[in-house]
Amino acid sequence: MSQFLIQTIVDTRARPASLLATSTFLDHALAASVDRTVRYLNPLTYEEESCGQGHARGITGLAVSECIQAQAPIICSSGRDGVLCLWAPRKAEVIRKMTPSCTEIKTLSVFQFGPICYIILGTKDGKVIIYDCATDSIIKTFLGHRSSVLCSSVVYRGKHVEGEPLVTRHIAIATGGKDRTVRVWDFDKGKRKRKLKHPKLVMCLAVARESLKPVLISGCSNGLLYLWDVALGVILQTFEGHQEKIYR
Repeated sequence: MSQFLIQTIVDTRARPASLLATSTFLDHALAASVDRTVRYLNPLTYEEESCGQGHARGITGLAVSECIQAQAPIICSSGRDGVLCLWAPRKAEVIRKMTPSCTEIKTLSVFQFGPICYIILGTKDGKVIIYDCATDSIIKTFLGHRSSVLCSSVVYRGKHVEGEPLVTRHIAIATGGKDRTVRVWDFDKGKRKRKLKHPKLVMCLAVARESLKPVLISGCSNGLLYLWDVALGVILQTFEGHQEKIYR
């Protein structure tokens, strides 16, 4: 298969985009930057269709929810100003702001189930915080990381039956960071289920749902990607090719 660059997107009005997000439930691709803006891009032409600013300082996190029993996905950003912004699904407009009581937010991911919306926050002091949008409050805090949490991922593992209530034990949360570990958490008990050690800083990760078994892939500052068997805590495959750090 031939591999080639399709298009380069350049916008001289802004600093480089450091965060990207998309979803099959969205009509746009999203880009965020330290210039404090979120930009909605046409997914075919990659032309900017709208641009909004909701943060007083640079944006540190951008995420779109996995849409389960919901009409539209939740789009959320975090900034160095300590603010969480929820964005409209079709236009770059802030529809709500929240200010969790925590240190600087380094990363976030969003879990949505009908009217339920949890934002998973990774902080500079190593905490993993579950923030409930409905009550505008922190409902759980996971402790274990010894340094900044740089990435997070959340999925609902297994098949959900339409009309059935949320089974929280099926929520799979993973976080990685400067302490060179990925930690997989038990949502109900707030305790670590698995600790996956890495040779370098963990810069990004994703949990993919495959039947009832989550599959995890992590990217390190050494330029390598690792595919993990979470249940056994072993590396299934290592992917090489990147010459520098792998970012979110």
